[in-house]
Amino acid sequence: MELFVVVALSLLVIIGIAAWRIRVAGRSVGRSAGADVPRRRASDAVPAPTPRAAPAPAVSANTRPGMALSRYLPPQDWARLLVADAGGLPTLYLQPHGGELWLTEPTTGLLVSISNVHLRGLGIWTIWLRNVDSRTIVAREGLIQPGAMVSLVREPGHPAAGGAVSVHSSSGRRVGQVSPRIAAGLADLIDTGTVLHAVAVAFDPKPGADRPGLIKVLAAPPATIEHLFRRLPRAATIALNDRDAVLSGPWGSKASLAPLKLERFAHN
Repeated sequence: MELFVVVALSLLVIIGIAAWRIRVAGRSVGRSAGADVPRRRASDAVPAPTPRAAPAPAVSANTRPGMALSRYLPPQDWARLLVADAGGLPTLYLQPHGGELWLTEPTTGLLVSISNVHLRGLGIWTIWLRNVDSRTIVAREGLIQPGAMVSLVREPGHPAAGGAVSVHSSSGRRVGQVSPRIAAGLADLIDTGTVLHAVAVAFDPKPGADRPGLIKVLAAPPATIEHLFRRLPRAATIALNDRDAVLSGPWGSKASLAPLKLERFAHN
């Protein structure tokens, strides 16, 4: 009996040792197999594709972020682009915009103010006639709207200054007087026989405006004026801001309460 008990105990011990070895061996195999397969971390997850943003609209290099794109030629381009062509004529041309005629730079299509300091070097003079009863003039003659030819008349006997120059409509009616600062230079040219043609490019007949009766005029040699009109077709029209003030088109062509019709400029 005692021998049987010893043998049974021995078997139990042997079985327990074998079971322990099997468990240890299984854990070792699991570790070695797991070493070949890297554990997946949260940072290893493939991010979901993000929708492609629409490209930002092009912004002019001369416009700061948040500012509306300007219609006007920036000052840093004036010296480079406001030049004469091979024939000595300005590269600018006139186009209708906002009920006026505007000088335009051809390579950019941007507008150039008639007060630009570079225009004088191109032979273009700018004249502002202020405090003119332009509503009465336009209603009576219709010859001061944008595109209308006007004339510069010397007034040597004017009591205010010997170099006075006035602007007359094509009918000969006096419209207004050129400011003394501009008139001094124009008088010298006219007195030396230089021929200048002049054209109205804008007028403001609205009463109560900040500058009532303001008329803007460009003056230059005849070839320059004709060159500035080169891109305006014969049948071009200008939608004026004050339609009912227009009784006739430029150079005497009737337009009767309609948008202003331009005629091709011709030498007199």
